Amino acid sequence: MLDEISEDCEKWQESQLDDSVLRAATGAVELVATSMLTPIGINTVKSAAAVRAGIDAFDDSRILDNFFETITAATIPEGVLPPLVDALKGIPFLSGRHQRLLRLLTLPLKTIADQIQLKEPLILKLALPDSIPCAVINFDNRFLDWVAIQTEVPIDLDSSALFPLGRAGGIAALNSGMVDLEEKSLQQVVVGGVDSFVDLGLLASLDKEKRINGPGIMDGFIPGEAASFFAIQSSDLSPRNGVAESSGSPLGKIIIHSPGLSTEPGHRYCNTEPYKGEGLATAVSQSLESSIANTVQTVLCTFNGESFSSKEWGVTSIRNRDSLADNVSLHHPAEYFGEIGAAFAPVLIGLASVGLEHRYYQNDCLVWCSSDTQLRSAVRVTLC
Repeated sequence: MLDEISEDCEKWQESQLDDSVLRAATGAVELVATSMLTPIGINTVKSAAAVRAGIDAFDDSRILDNFFETITAATIPEGVLPPLVDALKGIPFLSGRHQRLLRLLTLPLKTIADQIQLKEPLILKLALPDSIPCAVINFDNRFLDWVAIQTEVPIDLDSSALFPLGRAGGIAALNSGMVDLEEKSLQQVVVGGVDSFVDLGLLASLDKEKRINGPGIMDGFIPGEAASFFAIQSSDLSPRNGVAESSGSPLGKIIIHSPGLSTEPGHRYCNTEPYKGEGLATAVSQSLESSIANTVQTVLCTFNGESFSSKEWGVTSIRNRDSLADNVSLHHPAEYFGEIGAAFAPVLIGLASVGLEHRYYQNDCLVWCSSDTQLRSAVRVTLC
């Protein structure tokens, strides 16, 4: 039965990864605003400060594992989250996890809309959890309707899109926004991601797979949740020298370069292909094509406490050693806020922007994300 579910998930994932998703943007964009809500901070600055200070949000939850032991988690207090609006209550297809996601994204999406002084419906590219055999979750464009109703933020439903692709989905969403900026006369696009592992059914299934960190399980992750958004606009990055014109800000401009997107046939839930780690290596290589040798000083990644991704980073770092500094600094902020799934890429890009602006992350910064399923993605973020 599990094999049949796994095969169905594989087919569904393949249907999500068409050429339009994997076709990378060719230019660069400027990051102009960020917002986030994480277990360690109510906004980007506070979350970044907690990561820099090494403060975690891990605590005993009220959820028990299969051995009736308390599960350690990093959650956002109920008092921080707005309630589900009355208009969405009682909708048959709106599961408990859907409701949690909508509540999580409400504050940061409103914040980003205020920051960019929204004058017309927002174009939103939103990363969401991927479906895995033990936890199938369905999303369609109704979810965008629910987001607009819950947040009261006007959304251009025709131009917006969902990317239910897990950890790596945020960079796929970013790529879609960058392509739209290149091909359409748009001023700005908002990219985001939201995910939560505070779900009894999901946790029970992952616990059976021994993926949840706990007594006797060291090769596992701590469940977390988060929502994060950032706004991008076309950049005046010079193709001649790779430097953006000064924005007049003493902190400079944050430039996001063309992403790399690839697939890993031998991913965690594939039973037919060997796990070689080549998908991430390809994605990172693509993202570093425009970089200069030895310029990547900082790496932020989706290591979450499980050893599964260590092999692909080993392959990736060897294949791309000419682009990485000899003393490259590797950061995995999940050690402070836990596993945040589809929110990872927007959170990491937001953390990178603050770290680069305030000079405690060294230029250039590479962000890479690896999903439980096929998608692998990477992007280079620089301060100009």
